Amino acid sequence: IEGRRITFHSEIKKTLKKYGFKIVSIKSLEGLDKNKDTALVLVKQKSVLNYHWICFPIDKNIETFFGKDTIVKEVYLIKK
Repeated sequence: IEGRRITFHSEIKKTLKKYGFKIVSIKSLEGLDKNKDTALVLVKQKSVLNYHWICFPIDKNIETFFGKDTIVKEVYLIKK
């Protein structure tokens, strides 16, 4: 039942493409500029199947999602 609430990568890519956006998979948040870049970030709780999509730039510390157990799994830079 929990799986019904998942938004899959393919759904995000398809929707962004539909609206004229291109996504570029990048390795980490390190190379992003919070004044210029927009990205979708998939974070995960360590040792648990608990995932969450967040938008970059992030208003708060990324660890507020799952504490020190927060792991960045995917980063998609969004370009027009």
